[in-house]
Amino acid sequence: IKDYSTASGKISGTSESTDFGIKTTFSGYLNAQDAPILHIRMQSSTTGSIEVFFGTSDKTSYDEERKVITKISTTDTMVDYYIKMDSNSYWKNSISNMRIDPGTTTGSKFVIELIEFMNYPEKDPDIATIFINHNEYSMRFDPIATSNGDYEVVGETRRGFYSLMMLYHEWNRFD
Repeated sequence: IKDYSTASGKISGTSESTDFGIKTTFSGYLNAQDAPILHIRMQSSTTGSIEVFFGTSDKTSYDEERKVITKISTTDTMVDYYIKMDSNSYWKNSISNMRIDPGTTTGSKFVIELIEFMNYPEKDPDIATIFINHNEYSMRFDPIATSNGDYEVVGETRRGFYSLMMLYHEWNRFD
């Protein structure tokens, strides 16, 4: 990484290849169950992907099996990326080390402002369960109660929101 810096609490630099990364080890181990989400706030001069490699107490070396990828976009401002580490079946038990590749393009300038592990919020027992056509709709985000007693929900296509209502959804990136 060219011009690598950790000034002002931010990690920044410019990639000199397509395979560059920032490595860390944990003092002791990170409990994977307590940290299923990796939150990274960063900006990048190029589109591409964030690749996160991790080692476990069983296997500390980095490989393609122990990797999670998230697409990133070009932006002049910081963007929050929430990476579901538990989407990889090896993200379990004790995590020993990690490598974050903040891009996959040569010449990419990046600035990382925040790296933190998060857990899913606990389910509020006062939040209503959502049913669509007699089928429970499982959401990653809780409904938000409005001032008039209604609820706002996130209609996630990949979680069946539209198909449960028997609606057709089509998206064309060129429109």
